[in-house]
Amino acid sequence: MEQTESIIEGKVIITAGGASDLLSLGLVPSDYELFDIQTVFRKWSGQFTKAGDKVYQPINLRSLYFHYFEEDIQSGIHSALTDARATMRLFQEIYLPLALAKNPFSRAYEIEDGEFDNIKKM
Repeated sequence: MEQTESIIEGKVIITAGGASDLLSLGLVPSDYELFDIQTVFRKWSGQFTKAGDKVYQPINLRSLYFHYFEEDIQSGIHSALTDARATMRLFQEIYLPLALAKNPFSRAYEIEDGEFDNIKKM
């Protein structure tokens, strides 16, 4: 655990639902700067809060990757390395260009409402 902490300390960790991965390593997610692509790439669940706001749900990594690259990353045995590579490809090739085009001085970018309403669930 100490070796993992020394590697990730002071760095932005790009994940796809990775808070649970840190917990499984005995690390506290709030102690690290996480950027979870599933907080950006979300779709409307079809439900509303009591206040009338839309409820969004994350899109799983497999579906998101297939949506952009038309490649199934989990067609065989599940691989954490494949998931990590897919997460970084989505971040570098999809998220960053969108975020930089909108505001080159910010890492924040929100996906248009409805963009993933018809995404194929894998």
